[in-house]
Amino acid sequence: MAIFWIAIWCLDMGYYNRLLNGAVNAIVELEKSTAPDSAFSGEIDMSRRIEAQFSKVWWNRAKPSYNGVVAFYVLVLLVIVLGGVFSAHMHGDL
Repeated sequence: MAIFWIAIWCLDMGYYNRLLNGAVNAIVELEKSTAPDSAFSGEIDMSRRIEAQFSKVWWNRAKPSYNGVVAFYVLVLLVIVLGGVFSAHMHGDL
């Protein structure tokens, strides 16, 4: 189970988070081309709204970080490992 969970973590951090970052960068570029002084009549401000959510202080850090993601994966991994140890202990394998 722990190896499976670590594989999911690697997939998420190595692919999906990069995909998300790329999408946010693309929307930032799109917003620049749709600013009020451009030919576009409206304004897209999606990245500023996303950035506002991530710029909130978490774990006493003022800048955005992946602490929440890392904490999630570490906590679940800890539960998996402890569950395996407890299970092995209960079955007399330890």
